Amino acid sequence: MAGSSGRYVKTKGSNPFFDEDDDVDDDEFLKRAPNRFNGFGGKLASSLSGGNNSFQPLDGGENQNSAEERRRQLLLEKQKIEERTLQASGRAKGVLYETEQIGISTAEDLVRQREQLERTGSRLDEMNNSLRTSERHIQNIKSVFSSMKNYFSKPSEPIKNSSEGSLLKSGSSSSSSSNLSKVLEQSSSQFDRDSPSQQQHPALRIKGLDNDFGHKPLSNVDEQLEQDLGDMSLSLSRLKGLAQGLSTELDDQNVLIDRLQTGADKADWRIQRQNKDMERLLKK
Repeated sequence: MAGSSGRYVKTKGSNPFFDEDDDVDDDEFLKRAPNRFNGFGGKLASSLSGGNNSFQPLDGGENQNSAEERRRQLLLEKQKIEERTLQASGRAKGVLYETEQIGISTAEDLVRQREQLERTGSRLDEMNNSLRTSERHIQNIKSVFSSMKNYFSKPSEPIKNSSEGSLLKSGSSSSSSSNLSKVLEQSSSQFDRDSPSQQQHPALRIKGLDNDFGHKPLSNVDEQLEQDLGDMSLSLSRLKGLAQGLSTELDDQNVLIDRLQTGADKADWRIQRQNKDMERLLKK
């Protein structure tokens, strides 16, 4: 029990656990009390404000890893796009090379066809000249039966030069043939020089037999694309020249075929007329 002097005095009847010597001053009692709350508050403040802050967010490293992963994904996507671009340019080159090869083969066939048409025209010219000569002979034979005098006194008519009625216009024919031959020779030489090797031909890329371009370093992608575009430009230029040469050659050969048809009709008409003349002579 606290006395008037501010000290707790034990009374035997009040608490058996107190001793007579256990009376404690108020200030001393407060000093001896454990400072539990102050210690917890200090530790809490230290943890919130100090370096070892257990409540501080730990997502800094995760953000860095996420950015690195995003960068890696973008690089992979870029590489895939570049590979698809190279594949597309390879397929385009393959189509152009195959088209150019078809154009060269067609031009070669047209050149051989022109040669055959020219030989046919030459034979028709010879046939018409022979028919004109035989026609004069038949007329001479007819004149023998009518008058022997006219047969011996009449001078023979000179044979006309076959070049006058020639079915082939040597100037335009040879000019057109030489033009197509020049275009064909130029296209073939450039095609053989610029065409890739068998292992790197773009036609093989279409079939999936050559995928080495997919392993090129990324630094060479732009150079490869520039080279592919240059090759395609040259191929298109050659195809344009071939197309113009083929068009001109087809027009000239159409004219030549019309002339051959006219020459064949003339030869047929002469043969039929001479057959009739011979039949009349034999009846006599």
